[in-house]
Amino acid sequence: MAFAPSSEMLGRRPVYSVTLLLAVIFIIPCAVSKNIGTLIVCRAIDGIAFSAPMTLVGGTLADLWKNEERGVPMAAFSAAPFVGPAIGPLAGGFLGDAAGWRWLYWIQLILAGVSWALITFTVPETYTPALLKRRAKKLRKETGDPKYVTEQELDKRPLGEKLKIFLVRPFQLLFLEPIVLFISIYMSVLYGLLYMFFVAYVPRLPMYRNLELISVSRYPIVYQKGKGYNAGITGLMFIPLAIGVFMSAWCAPFVNKHYLKISAKYNGKPPAEMRLIPMMVSCWFIPIGLFIFAWTSYPHVHWIGPAIGGLPVGFGFIFLYNSANNYLGTCCTPGEGGGTI
Repeated sequence: MAFAPSSEMLGRRPVYSVTLLLAVIFIIPCAVSKNIGTLIVCRAIDGIAFSAPMTLVGGTLADLWKNEERGVPMAAFSAAPFVGPAIGPLAGGFLGDAAGWRWLYWIQLILAGVSWALITFTVPETYTPALLKRRAKKLRKETGDPKYVTEQELDKRPLGEKLKIFLVRPFQLLFLEPIVLFISIYMSVLYGLLYMFFVAYVPRLPMYRNLELISVSRYPIVYQKGKGYNAGITGLMFIPLAIGVFMSAWCAPFVNKHYLKISAKYNGKPPAEMRLIPMMVSCWFIPIGLFIFAWTSYPHVHWIGPAIGGLPVGFGFIFLYNSANNYLGTCCTPGEGGGTI
């Protein structure tokens, strides 16, 4: 609720860079923590910092692609938040068993550090008003002519007032626009369900002696407790979920082609609701997968049952996430890019 509005004032790149750096820093105390309190606090800070890319990507893709071209890039990004958590337990289970739980954080530190360096030093700014502001400043310096200004620079309101408007607007959209509220609630419930599947490694240390008693993560309960598998083998059960994600990402070009046909019928300006057609179909895959998982999760049932249940879940999530992002980006974005000198 704060990072996305901040990117509209400062640009996308500074928000990406600062939040990722904060996340990288707070992975270190997680890796060296001596108690559960340190882990909880530092993981909370990491969760907040790592949420920035999730909130900014819709705007970034809108900066780079036209509305009708946005489907495939959005699908490519949408796969990442789901493939990552699906592959994470697979690698983390074997790594945790072989090298200890602290190495889970050291690996995260390496990956996050590389990502921060790439974004900070190689990824250019994409937000149009920020680019125009730089160009205007350069033209004023080269020509000495003060007439080169942007709409942002002509806005003489105090920074505090601008900040208030930018920070209040997301809450206005969330609570005063019913469709935004309902889609947000729907996707929040789905995200909660999805992440209840994950976590395949439970450290066996005194500081974590009560963790297994409060665990609500599906796969460790079914496979580690119910079937007696170790964390590494439990991680293998996430492969069907990852396959489902890849399958839905593979279908994205066909979905986008269908949207382009619809767009042509409306002379390039279709209603935003046309973005929701894939959601109308894919919303059924989630309950189907959950039913398969629930009815085959007993210890005496073959291991492939719950694993197969992850496939329609992974397949459905990408379409839902992609449709929701594209729809909200279309109906709630006042303009494509925007800003003039």
